[in-house]
Amino acid sequence: EEGVSLAVKDINFTNANATDNDVNIANPDYSKTSANKNGSVLSNKGGSVQFDNVVAKNNESEGFGGALYIESGETILNNVEMEGNVHYQNGTIASENDIYVKNGAELFMTGTNSIKSGLAGDGNIVQTGDLTLSGNNKNYTGTLNVGGNLEFIQEDINDSYIAGTSVIYEGADVLINNDFSDVEGNFKGNGNLTLLGDKNFILKGNNSEFIGEVTLDGGRIVLN
Repeated sequence: EEGVSLAVKDINFTNANATDNDVNIANPDYSKTSANKNGSVLSNKGGSVQFDNVVAKNNESEGFGGALYIESGETILNNVEMEGNVHYQNGTIASENDIYVKNGAELFMTGTNSIKSGLAGDGNIVQTGDLTLSGNNKNYTGTLNVGGNLEFIQEDINDSYIAGTSVIYEGADVLINNDFSDVEGNFKGNGNLTLLGDKNFILKGNNSEFIGEVTLDGGRIVLN
């Protein structure tokens, strides 16, 4: 069955709940419920979906992905802001994350995007614009391809950078402002990596395939 192309523009999703009559996109037809209740705003299982100028805040899902669950198909975020979306299990918060990208699925980010409650999953993300990332991202173990500008801002002791692979392409910039936790993921590519903060940057991953430029602004780098 072929997927359906869908464009979602200039919409604010706030306080949606995947268990109670919110709009859900499955396969990707509009539906008020989802069989697995993944993603309170979108569950993409094979369609082509683009979000332009969309806000998604404080939404709840009983499955994976507080706001978006991407299993397959093509999902594009362009000028999107997400914050405070959570994944519930048995009535309690299992994790706070805005987006879950499953293994084999792809998410494309263009324009200016802000993801404040983190990423999860083990899929593939391609970012070409400007991305501000915060929240707990340690549950994202997939690949993040950076072709634009990415800034990670650690606002809380529980916030962390991704535990997967960051591929930084030539001309791209990744800035990590990290004062609290270790960096568990690894870096590849030939772009620019800047580390900000006054404490140790404990890099736990294998970074032997990163041949780009590293700038240390405060603190020190510890290889573990």
